[in-house]
Amino acid sequence: MDGIPTEVLVGIFQWVPFRWLIHVSQVCRHWREICKETRFSLFNFPRSLTHTCAELIVPNFSSFSRLVIDEAGIGDKTLELFSRWNLKSLELFNCFNITNRGLAALSLPCLENFFLFFDNPMQGLNITDETLDILARNCPLLKKFRVSKCGNLTGEGFGRLVGNCPALEYVYLYMSPGMRTIFSKPNVIETLIIDHCIT
Repeated sequence: MDGIPTEVLVGIFQWVPFRWLIHVSQVCRHWREICKETRFSLFNFPRSLTHTCAELIVPNFSSFSRLVIDEAGIGDKTLELFSRWNLKSLELFNCFNITNRGLAALSLPCLENFFLFFDNPMQGLNITDETLDILARNCPLLKKFRVSKCGNLTGEGFGRLVGNCPALEYVYLYMSPGMRTIFSKPNVIETLIIDHCIT
């Protein structure tokens, strides 16, 4: 196995499902170092993610640039485990236990894409304008912002986000509140999609 070039192993490891990466990293010291040092582009957690599982994964794989968490029952404590990752993309789908506290704990200076989706508007009530303020303060490189069914977000909060993120070029809002403030900001937003929003 020592004869396989590192570049080939990296290419292979990027296709390995996350639950097997722990096993891969235990094959030998060389493979463990590759798993720790490689900048993987996607880390997709399924619904079965638990805090204990995340505690095992995060220290061993600290170089993912894109984190996708889909309908996992995780909360702020688990999200905080990812604070040492330099994420470029954070995508949260139906993670209704995550609040502003968990998002505030993340270090997101490299974040370019933030997606937050809920199937049910009642699930997104933990997310407020404070979330937008956190992103506005901590994500100067933010380019794409998509949010769905977060009933406690206001037009003023979106206005602060748009005003403080000069790189923001794509905004997608679905079933979110009034957006008058967003139109008064002189940002260079190339794409603005507002769908089923109350104005």
